[in-house]
Amino acid sequence: MFTTSDLKNESSPIKIPKVVEDEKDFMTKVKEGIVSYVNTKLNGFSNPVLFATSILSCVLLAFILLLVLSLVNCPITSNMSEKITYNTGDATMQKDFLDAILSPPDAQELKDAGITRTASVCILEASNLRPDGSTVGYKNCLIAENQDLKMMGWQTGWCKGAREKAQLTWDGDTLACDDKPGMVFTTKVVETVKTEQTVCPTFGAALGSSLAYISYLELLFTAIVGFAYIHLGIVKPNNSDASLMMLLKSASSTKIEAEVESLRKDVDDIMGTSASIDVRTVDITVSSEVDSQ
Repeated sequence: MFTTSDLKNESSPIKIPKVVEDEKDFMTKVKEGIVSYVNTKLNGFSNPVLFATSILSCVLLAFILLLVLSLVNCPITSNMSEKITYNTGDATMQKDFLDAILSPPDAQELKDAGITRTASVCILEASNLRPDGSTVGYKNCLIAENQDLKMMGWQTGWCKGAREKAQLTWDGDTLACDDKPGMVFTTKVVETVKTEQTVCPTFGAALGSSLAYISYLELLFTAIVGFAYIHLGIVKPNNSDASLMMLLKSASSTKIEAEVESLRKDVDDIMGTSASIDVRTVDITVSSEVDSQ
């Protein structure tokens, strides 16, 4: 049999567990936080969470794409130098000097550093110190032609047309520069060195440069998403102040607006009312009642 107390128990309201209420409060705070982070003016439209999530998703995707492009964008820096050098020594020393220009000792270190080096060197003139009648001075001496130098293991030779030009100044007693073992002579060479290096930015540098465009991305996608959603009817203005232009104006000052909105809510809680506060006008009315005797 049912008693009166049983009927009372059946008709009593069902209590919602506190955990469920806390979860709902948490989700509400998360949604409000997303809207406040993107743009507090989105609260002036229907579906502000969908509006804010769409803008934020577009900004994040564009930011990730921009970050990847920054990481893979590795510009090539190049440098070219050309100079004329004089070197004195015997034939072996001259050959080693020219080989060092073409294949420097630090070639592997340059390669490990990502530097590509190309060099070319050729001989403009050659001369040696030898008696000239009653005096001693420098006179042009003879170096083998390029094909002969190559056969002797030289990696380079005369510059184009240089041997023919120098030959015009040779006299009848022109001797070979190395006609005697260990004979010392001087060469005038022109060397051209070109270096190229691929410079890729570090993750920190790429991240910093990408973050600099966040404000522009937010403004861009606020305009695109806002125009599409408003004209498709996905979101609708809740009041006359809500407009796309208003969103664009406030897109660059989201953090300030979030602080103002937070302040409004705090004041509402203190005053015990949900009415919005107009910070521009404050009316104070003082009334007094005097009892006449």
